[in-house]
Amino acid sequence: MNATGKRLEVVFERLLFASRWILAPFYLGMVFALLAILIVFVRELATELSHIIQFDAEQVILLALSRIDPSLTGTAAPHTDKPRHPSKSALTVATASRSLRATGP
Repeated sequence: MNATGKRLEVVFERLLFASRWILAPFYLGMVFALLAILIVFVRELATELSHIIQFDAEQVILLALSRIDPSLTGTAAPHTDKPRHPSKSALTVATASRSLRATGP
């Protein structure tokens, strides 16, 4: 590779490496959103736990399930950068509609 090609390669690599800072505001926004979810989660949990003695079994189950929703929201955010299989949901829908047609109304 000649000197011009090597120089172009170095400039391109530096540009790509520096471009990661474009995503920094998005990640910072996700951090603030996760903090907001955490604050709401802890506040609601503390409120509910103060009344836990009076709960019956169904109310305890509902409390646990209601805390799972924000937990899953909080854990889903960091995984948004992982690639997903594009046809997975389409495949699930196609399979379900085929099975519905096979059984008939």
